[in-house]
Amino acid sequence: MTEFLSIKQASEYLIAKGFEMKPATLRKKIQRWEIPFYDIGRPKLKRSDLDRWIESRRTRARRWRKGEYDDLSMAR
Repeated sequence: MTEFLSIKQASEYLIAKGFEMKPATLRKKIQRWEIPFYDIGRPKLKRSDLDRWIESRRTRARRWRKGEYDDLSMAR
């Protein structure tokens, strides 16, 4: 397996992890700097970075369900 993933490979990896995201949505998140990436000619992503990003999203969702966020501004 390669260390760096293309956008299409990263999209397939996220789908396999249960976090469905189309390549176009993934590109938008990269453009907005929401997902860590490496600019090597074309944007490339690492599995470990994607795993950390998924876990942070799940942690944020758990905190939201527990009521740790009092208002929407704290949810970011």
